Amino acid sequence: TIVNTAYCITISSPFFLLGVLNSRWVACYFKSLSPTIQNGYYRFIDQYVGRIPIPSYSAEVEKCVRQLLRARKEHRFAQAQKLEVELDDVVAGLYGL
Repeated sequence: TIVNTAYCITISSPFFLLGVLNSRWVACYFKSLSPTIQNGYYRFIDQYVGRIPIPSYSAEVEKCVRQLLRARKEHRFAQAQKLEVELDDVVAGLYGL
């Protein structure tokens, strides 16, 4: 049986894409696109993921993601939480929200 288990997205800045796709705004949007499957999980397949609009590159998103990853690696969880909020605000601005 063939199963849809892996996809690739090529982009010059994976940190930018990581920040956008993991933002609260894209999560909310994706919930409106994808039906849920067993245990309330969403279907991350091309027909849904391909409909997520990706805004133009922002160095601010990339910088925030790098700082966030560093804070988590160093177990600075309070700072990481602040950076998550900052990242969501920056991404919201890219979408004009």
